Amino acid sequence: MKLEDLRSALENSVGKIATTLSNEPHMKALREGMMFTLPFTLLGGIIMIMMFPPVTANATGFLAAWKAWGASSMLLRTPYNLTLGIISVYAVFGIAYSLAKTKNVHPGYASIISLFTFIVLAGAPVKSELGWGIPLGQLDAQGMFGGIILAMLTVEITSWYIKKGPKIKMPASVPPNIVAVFDYLFPLALNLVVFVAVNEAVKAALGFGIISLVQNIISPLLSFTDSLGSVIVINLLVIGFWFFGIHGAAMVASLIGPIQSANLAANAAAVEAGGVGTAILAGSYKSIFGTQIMFEALLIAVLIFAKNDRLKSLCKLSLVPNIFNINEPLIFGLPIVMNVTMILPILITTILNTGATYLLMKSGFLKKVFVSTVATFPSPINAFLSTMDWKAPVVWFILFAINILIFAPFVRMYDKQADEEDAAERGE
Repeated sequence: MKLEDLRSALENSVGKIATTLSNEPHMKALREGMMFTLPFTLLGGIIMIMMFPPVTANATGFLAAWKAWGASSMLLRTPYNLTLGIISVYAVFGIAYSLAKTKNVHPGYASIISLFTFIVLAGAPVKSELGWGIPLGQLDAQGMFGGIILAMLTVEITSWYIKKGPKIKMPASVPPNIVAVFDYLFPLALNLVVFVAVNEAVKAALGFGIISLVQNIISPLLSFTDSLGSVIVINLLVIGFWFFGIHGAAMVASLIGPIQSANLAANAAAVEAGGVGTAILAGSYKSIFGTQIMFEALLIAVLIFAKNDRLKSLCKLSLVPNIFNINEPLIFGLPIVMNVTMILPILITTILNTGATYLLMKSGFLKKVFVSTVATFPSPINAFLSTMDWKAPVVWFILFAINILIFAPFVRMYDKQADEEDAAERGE
């Protein structure tokens, strides 16, 4: 089999598997539903920056006043509690809404049913000196995974009942929106009865409810995914998918997106409480401190060391998008897809970047990511904003320079190959 035939066969087979996984209804709902949380994590991130500005302890004047105000202001704490503090609420709604559309049931009613059931289990009102209130303890990152499972199960029950369960027959003159109210009343009651009964049974047996049970089960997985080896493997998976022409970041996000969001919210909660974050695989860590350093270094290395006009032109066109973390022009233009020559340095630099920043964060030299940032901000800026640590962009640029040096000999090699390919096309 020729090399081109082998490449085509591999690309087609991997592409089919990736497409099947990507289009699976529950995976699709998870991917699309978590996007509902993005505005709230971004707003929560801005609030976190205002609450905990990068100001030293010996600051004076305006900076000292800002730091004191941010740490004690209820004006900031309230929107924080209603963004990152209840992030699981938005995740449940978004996932249920997306899955309901796939199941061809009313997404509004289905998502409200899921949200209602989740709050009953995770946020049952308690009485305090101030009166009745809903505790936020399991509505933040702690309830994320229980909420995800609950959202999917409630939509499945709702879908089953709407399609196969008995309904109240209404006269034809009754408006459709009124009919829908009664159609979804019974799935609402059914979900409530089923999950409250199961929750009470779990409480009787274990002393805690379903949401806590899921969190206890998932905790070892969270610890495992936050290990050095796992973080490196995750970034290598991103590169592996890109090598076969598949959107690596999107594919991996379907699997680890909820983990990153939960870890980000947990880190933010720890900082808000006066502590430090503990999770490294949080927010945009893997892209800011891993693949993005590599992509930008590769582009600059080609501009510096390559002489082939085609390669230099492609990288010049890719320069501005790449600065704003849009890597597709480079990935498909250079290309990185099925590029056997460049895959080795890409893997080496990805391992270096991920491993070095992981160890620096683990040691406490760098602060961990606890602020959600805008994906299209330049990565050095995001490195600072996501950690509120001035050392983060310094480390970013040091790794960036090392990456360029690693790419240099491979770029020269690929440059010669490009010259030979161009000459062959001209018939020389």
